[in-house]
Amino acid sequence: MPNSPFSITFTIFAIIFLQMEQIFWIEVVGYIAATLTTASQFPQAYKVIKTNDTRSISLTMYLVFMLGVLCWLAYGALIQSNPMIIANVITIAPVFYIFVMKCKHLRRDMRDSRSLR
Repeated sequence: MPNSPFSITFTIFAIIFLQMEQIFWIEVVGYIAATLTTASQFPQAYKVIKTNDTRSISLTMYLVFMLGVLCWLAYGALIQSNPMIIANVITIAPVFYIFVMKCKHLRRDMRDSRSLR
């Protein structure tokens, strides 16, 4: 009997399960992307910590990137996406650190160049 209550119930549960499985894999992809993009900032931050050198880093790039991360964080909060929120909260730490160190080093370099005159 194709239209029995059992087959209708089974079909409904199958559709719900498939949608839940699809949502699960979408979240998995989100977490993988979040992990990779977040992890990409830590080698640069480590290098800045280790060498105390930011000369090869673009201040403009890090400013724009930091603003972008903050926008992604706001967007993630608005759509209630945990992978996006978690990734951007973690990403902002090394990005902000590198930005602050770049500003500090620029100020130091400007002060040093003035003292040489």
